[in-house]
Amino acid sequence: ALMQKAWELSPAIFPSSERFTDWSNRFHGLHNAFTCTSVVAGDMQRHARQHFPGVLSSILPLAWA
Repeated sequence: ALMQKAWELSPAIFPSSERFTDWSNRFHGLHNAFTCTSVVAGDMQRHARQHFPGVLSSILPLAWA
């Protein structure tokens, strides 16, 4: 629900509409998408580190960095 709301409010924070759909399908297990949340979380963190490092470092515990 939060990811959907983020998309509605600011789609520019996502790499693309295709990636948003892929992440959503993986989280919900739709359309035969591979559902490993670790893979999705890693993909999201890589995107955040590249485009929003300040925001990510302010919310991510140091042990997870």
